[in-house]
Amino acid sequence: TIGATLGPTLGGYLADRGDFYMGAKLAVVGSLLSVVLSILYLPDGSKKDDEASKDELSSTKSSQKRSFLDELRHSFQMVARPYLWPLLVVKVLGGVVASMHSTSMPLVLTQQLKLEPSQLGLSMSSSMMAVALFGAIGMSPLTNALGPARMTYSGLLGRSVSGLAIAGIVAAAIGQGDAFLHQIISASVFHALSSHALATGLTTQTTGAVANDEKGTLLGLEHSLFSLARIA
Repeated sequence: TIGATLGPTLGGYLADRGDFYMGAKLAVVGSLLSVVLSILYLPDGSKKDDEASKDELSSTKSSQKRSFLDELRHSFQMVARPYLWPLLVVKVLGGVVASMHSTSMPLVLTQQLKLEPSQLGLSMSSSMMAVALFGAIGMSPLTNALGPARMTYSGLLGRSVSGLAIAGIVAAAIGQGDAFLHQIISASVFHALSSHALATGLTTQTTGAVANDEKGTLLGLEHSLFSLARIA
């Protein structure tokens, strides 16, 4: 989250300075550094105590009894459950919409509104910073106050309204330069917060609807569906 918050602003600043490749070079260095740190500091599993080993054995016991085909069949059966598949459909459709938004928005801001790279980076960083702060401070109280279902409805409504607001602001801002930059950033921040609330509410409901030994399978399945949604 720190990288996603600082990266757009730093990349936009470097691009404005005339070096369009420095951001990519820094990204490569950061990736290599993360690999080195992972190798040096991540546990290798060889020093687990007996209790941890027993807990892991007991949690994976049921999955070890099933073959790959059995696991695949179980995944399809899990998706087909009447209380689960509507939530997954909403998540997949939401992933398609989010992918379309994240792809088209930078193009609209730079090609139609002629924003500078630093302004585009500021807009993207503002949304990520808001999501980071909201997730750290406000998400737990909001979930407890509204509950997963109402938070899902609120996130879906908020994202719809903010999407329409962004479209209206962009239409009014064409030909006006950066005169509407603050309005675009504000609407984008609200859109990002609504999307985060929607995703959290849906995930809380889906993981709460399956047994503990099925949560890993469900999360893996959801990630696969999200990847397909981004491709679409």
